[in-house]
Amino acid sequence: MQVEPIRKKSDVKKLLQHLESHPRNNALFAVGINCGLRYSDLKRITVQDVKNVPVGQSFYTIETKTKKRRAVVINNVMREAIDELLASKDYGPNDPIFQGSKKGYPLTWRSANELIKSWARFLGLRGRYGTHTLRKTFGYHQRKYGGVPIELLQRVFNHKNIRETMLYICIEDCEVDAIPMMHEIKY
Repeated sequence: MQVEPIRKKSDVKKLLQHLESHPRNNALFAVGINCGLRYSDLKRITVQDVKNVPVGQSFYTIETKTKKRRAVVINNVMREAIDELLASKDYGPNDPIFQGSKKGYPLTWRSANELIKSWARFLGLRGRYGTHTLRKTFGYHQRKYGGVPIELLQRVFNHKNIRETMLYICIEDCEVDAIPMMHEIKY
């Protein structure tokens, strides 16, 4: 079963405010919705990957699923959340930034999944939510509010076809039905 993105900007803002006092969770959410990586790749981000990367610059990762190199541009929201996280505890350069209860080990998929489900409950959202919600929220907001073309999102997500990307970013039938006929073709 597929999970959903967090669709409303107001819900994203509310959640960011709610997570401010939890540096790891705030950084996980902020980075996840701003870069579109899968959780399997988010959990591999280390301190040395991101510590001194200025806003507007990239760090690089090899995606676990596709084995493709991916540039991740650090934006202001990510930089602030990462800096707060790194200041909140003692990290070594090779430590994952999203640690679980055991120092030096990443937050497990199961724990991250439960966190994201709890965030959806906090927001009062109905539906299915989990780790892929972060990635889908990125794509949904990039298209809906940022005007990023689906073809570009397809490339960012490393999807093989546009249909997969359309499902991914939850283009609904009502959106397609709402497109006015642009040109009448006369025969």
